[in-house]
Amino acid sequence: MHESYSSNDGCVSAEDLKQSLKSLAKFKQRSFETSSTTHIPLLQTCTDEPEIVLLGDSMIERMTTTGDSPSFQPWPSETLLSHESIVSLSAALNDQSINRLSNVFNAGVGGDKFENILYRLAGGDSSEDRPPLPGLLDVLQLRNVKLWDSFTGETSRTT
Repeated sequence: MHESYSSNDGCVSAEDLKQSLKSLAKFKQRSFETSSTTHIPLLQTCTDEPEIVLLGDSMIERMTTTGDSPSFQPWPSETLLSHESIVSLSAALNDQSINRLSNVFNAGVGGDKFENILYRLAGGDSSEDRPPLPGLLDVLQLRNVKLWDSFTGETSRTT
């Protein structure tokens, strides 16, 4: 099966996309450790299909801790958005379809910059001091992901 992604000038093969991402990607130890010991094992063992993937820095990662909203649990959690707020928003917008989402996978890593997120997406080759890192794109390629959301804040700013 040949995977491709749309672009302005046609289609780009999955391999070409990964190579483009790798050319911009940058290794960071914490990105490698969190991806290889937490995110990828969860995806490989979880039977739920992630429909939404949240990529980012500590603001995304903290949703699982202080936001009490771990992957594959109803999102956003009651801690992040109360039931009363959902009811109020539904009434204000006259839209009863507003609900918590299921099948959200949180792939946040504190301190990540945009290039570190690209590293986790594309994966990394092995070196003398670390094994290869499978990319999230490869791990999620056959899943039914409908939305990829990437957020990096202050850590991506340059001065």
